[in-house]
Amino acid sequence: MTDSAFDAFKFIRASSCWITYDSSIGQINIDSDLELTSIYYANRITTTALAPQSCTSGSPTLLLNLYNPSAFSYTYYSYSYTPTTNQATIMIELRQDPSALYIDDISVIDSSNQQLISNGGFETGSLTSWQRGTVSGGSVSSGCANTGTYCYADGIVGQTDNIHQSFPTVVGSAVTVSFYLRNGSGDL
Repeated sequence: MTDSAFDAFKFIRASSCWITYDSSIGQINIDSDLELTSIYYANRITTTALAPQSCTSGSPTLLLNLYNPSAFSYTYYSYSYTPTTNQATIMIELRQDPSALYIDDISVIDSSNQQLISNGGFETGSLTSWQRGTVSGGSVSSGCANTGTYCYADGIVGQTDNIHQSFPTVVGSAVTVSFYLRNGSGDL
């Protein structure tokens, strides 16, 4: 795959273990101490679920990784995640060459139906409650929302960027992580 045909979306709980992606060979590299309870790797032809591996507590869990998908309208994704620490970080890492990815209605709900993150629909019109990574190619935009007025639109080219937010959790008590993702066509 050439960089001009590259689309990637990674949804990771950040911590001390690492997941890296080498776009030059289309390979996900996993630290030997990593536990991946849910990894999904998809391209235009096949979807494969990879088996869990073991790791120490506090390792990242990759919930979704899309590589070079065709354009698609807003699609709902939902995952059950069981925390191993009292705080987790939701990280949305994006790269889209040459178009844009749009994400909206991000939610993390605990077993008592309490929302654990703020501004998941970006309806403040800004990244209030979210932090940016060191590189930023996205912004909160109007006119691209799944619901409401705003979404997070990201058209970064040639590298990835991310937004992230930490939230309190209860060890062993499952949370539901959900969001809507759209892969656009054409420049942002």
